[in-house]
This record gives sequence, structure tokens and C-alpha cells, in this order.
Amino acid sequence: MSMFSKKKLVTVASAPSLGINAQAMFAKAVANPYVGAGGAAFLFMSSALILVALMGDPKAGTPVVRISLAKVAAMAAPPGWREALTADHPGGTTLSTDIFRLSENPLGPGTAFGQAVITVPGRQAFHAADPLPPAPIAGLTTQGSGGLLPIIGQGGKTPAEAYARPFASNGRPKVGLVIGGLGLNATATRQAIENLPPEITLSFVPYSDGLQGWIDLARQNGHEVLLEAPMEPVDYPDNDPGPYT
Repeated sequence: MSMFSKKKLVTVASAPSLGINAQAMFAKAVANPYVGAGGAAFLFMSSALILVALMGDPKAGTPVVRISLAKVAAMAAPPGWREALTADHPGGTTLSTDIFRLSENPLGPGTAFGQAVITVPGRQAFHAADPLPPAPIAGLTTQGSGGLLPIIGQGGKTPAEAYARPFASNGRPKVGLVIGGLGLNATATRQAIENLPPEITLSFVPYSDGLQGWIDLARQNGHEVLLEAPMEPVDYPDNDPGPYT
């Protein structure tokens, strides 16, 4: 009798393929009528949204009111206005080709590239070499939290009157000339201060380097000086015009 017995072979089933399971699950899901209907609805809604985004009018939902202007004019006008237009001129209105002169001494036609000459009445009374008082003037400022602030001086003299360039009035209207944006370009600023007539006011930006020095030099040359202070808008800080506001 044999002492040994033959062992039975055990066959281990291989694990199912992952790709086959995925395909089977997808086929099963597609076969479900609810899943198929949901997928079709999703594709339809996506296509509709894409078409609206690309070809739709973004203002299509805005309320629109259309009123005939002819009807509004007819309702607002008094009765008989149309007949009154042609009552004096039955044949229509005649256009005039006459030349109307707005002045007794009209100027002649100017040359295209001529030289413009500005004559300031009474300029000889205030020569360009006559300097203006340096700023700030004593008695017209007070110390504030951010620096000096203008105040009305003794006797009711305002800073606008004190810093203004004096002039001799001849009873005729005056035209003020202001050159702005000075202080950023040193060469252009110096040329404006030294070459322009002292009757022209110079306006400086607060961001320029050596601002007080430019103001002192301008007043030494007889120029009245303005400062372009940016104002803080209503919707600040969403609309920020920069520092010094």
C-alpha cells in the first residue's frame, strides 16, 4: 500500500479586468432610461447656454419703451402752431446770404502761419523784474495737522488778494492766461518761468520735486502761482486720484 497520495490541483480564478468592468457598468448605466434621459437633458441645456452666450443679446431683458416723437410734439405744441409757421411766408422761409457783422471794427482775415502778438495794457506799470512777495506770507497761514493752512489775515485780507499779481484796471474786460502742469519737467518749467510774461499765471502740480523752490522762483519773476490740488471724489477709495487729495 502506497504511503503517498496525489494532491488535487486547485485552480484560482483570475481577477476580472478593470476595463471590462468599466465598460459593463457604462453599458448598464446607458441602458437605464433615467440616466439616458438625464444625459440628453444635460447636453441640451449645455448647448442652449453656449448658443445664448455666443449669439444672445445681453440687453434683451432690459425694459424698452418706444414713443413716437411726432405724437409727443403734436400733443405738447399749442393748437395752430403748424399754420402759424407759414402764415407770414406762404411760399416758405427765404434763406439770407447777407454777412452780419458782430463788431463795428471787425478783424481782418489772419494768416495761416503768422506770429501771434499779445499786448497787455498797462504792462509798463509792472515790469517783469518786479518780484512778488515770497510765499507763504506772514499772517495768512495757520498750522494744521497736515501742514500750513491759509486763513484770512488782519483787516479781512484774503490769501487770494494777497498772493494775486497787482494790475491796473482800465475798465475793459480781462482775460486770464494760466499755464498748467508745471513742475514735472524741470527744463520746461524753468523756460515758462523765465520766458513767459509775468502777467501769465503759472500752475504747479503737487507731485513735482522741489515744489516750494519752483513757486519761489516763479514769484521772483512776477508770476502769480496756483497749485493743482486733486479733489477727493465721492466714491473714494474705489476711485483713488492719488496722494495729496
